[in-house]
Amino acid sequence: MTTTPSAGKTKGGALARLAGLWCQDERFRRFLVSKYYAAGTSLSAEQAADLLRKLCGVGSRAEIDTNQTARKAFLQIRSWYMAWSGENS
Repeated sequence: MTTTPSAGKTKGGALARLAGLWCQDERFRRFLVSKYYAAGTSLSAEQAADLLRKLCGVGSRAEIDTNQTARKAFLQIRSWYMAWSGENS
């Protein structure tokens, strides 16, 4: 059996995977709305991913693990999200 190098491999490292999971999560999308949009706005998973890439300054979430600037931005967003989650449990 022959496999391609990327077969079975997830794109990106741990932070990129976390970003991908969060963008699928309604709670994270509500956090993004509370921080960056007017009340009553809703975001789809794709819109959340677009915003997260923009905030981190990358073209792909996979870059979050390898680009120091993007990593720093994502870690800041993560800390804000953790604080927000604690306040909105």
